[in-house]
Amino acid sequence: TNVRGNPFGLNLSNPKFADERVRQAISLAIDTEFMEDVQYDGLAKSNALQVWTFVFDDEPSAAAGDYGRWHGRHDIDEAKKLIAAAGAEGLEFENFYHNYGSPTGDQRSDIVKEQLAAVGLTLNPRHVDYTEFNSTWVPGKLEEASTSAWATVGFDADNYFYSVLHSQSSGNRWQLNDPQVDALAEAQQVELDPDARRDILREIWDYVMDKAYHPPLPTQFSFEVYQPWVRGLRFGGVMYSNGSYYDWGHQMGTAWLDK
Repeated sequence: TNVRGNPFGLNLSNPKFADERVRQAISLAIDTEFMEDVQYDGLAKSNALQVWTFVFDDEPSAAAGDYGRWHGRHDIDEAKKLIAAAGAEGLEFENFYHNYGSPTGDQRSDIVKEQLAAVGLTLNPRHVDYTEFNSTWVPGKLEEASTSAWATVGFDADNYFYSVLHSQSSGNRWQLNDPQVDALAEAQQVELDPDARRDILREIWDYVMDKAYHPPLPTQFSFEVYQPWVRGLRFGGVMYSNGSYYDWGHQMGTAWLDK
């Protein structure tokens, strides 16, 4: 099962998204359950950007309140109230995205556009090629929003509770600058007691969820299909630790063909 998410990318330094009520409204407007069913036939999950295995023993759920007030809920009426309270009626912004050669990338953009329109927000899609997208996203130069945002794969808590969050980290492509997040991200780095560190990670989790810095989007499950005569080649692993997008060099040294 997926344990990490690729949420809706917002430039959190952009004044359009400075009011947390706007971000919370975006989270409530996006019907992730609908997207999971329509786009992926239920073979997807809308996880948090932070990997939950560092915080919980068992898989968290929105129904149990593990994701806070906004993640995993769809409430058009409340979203409209939040937008009105923030004075953000008629807010318009661009979706700068790449579809990675798949129609689901364009469909995702269209669905989010339609769902945001239902609460009075206008999303203007702009599809760009792979090079243009990555040369903008990777160095943290996204101007407004993206439905194809992603976080660098990592295998320790620091990747998800410091690198993607701290204001001075190059992995913070959302351009978040929150002194409270910075302080907690630094504190978890130097806490040697495992239980105390986990408490800090939970505090980060709860705080980031409440601020709705990363409105959720579904991440699909992946399947690897092999010819029966391919041996010594198996992709998979926790947190994409052995993925077919990255790790061919590691795999080919042990692969062989039984034919």
